[in-house]
Amino acid sequence: MQQHSIGNLQHRMNASEVARERLKNQWTRGDDAIRSFIGTWFQMSKDEVDTCIQPSGHFDYY
Repeated sequence: MQQHSIGNLQHRMNASEVARERLKNQWTRGDDAIRSFIGTWFQMSKDEVDTCIQPSGHFDYY
């Protein structure tokens, strides 16, 4: 009976470890996707700002 309990506990611990690793991988992929999105958005915003600034460096003062 005790051997069965130990085997069951080992199985549950292994299943928990596998689940934890799977969640960790999902979070990592999610973090990478968020970083990619933010990087793309930042670059697009930067490009828009660059097109608004006159290339000669000349600014009209009002």
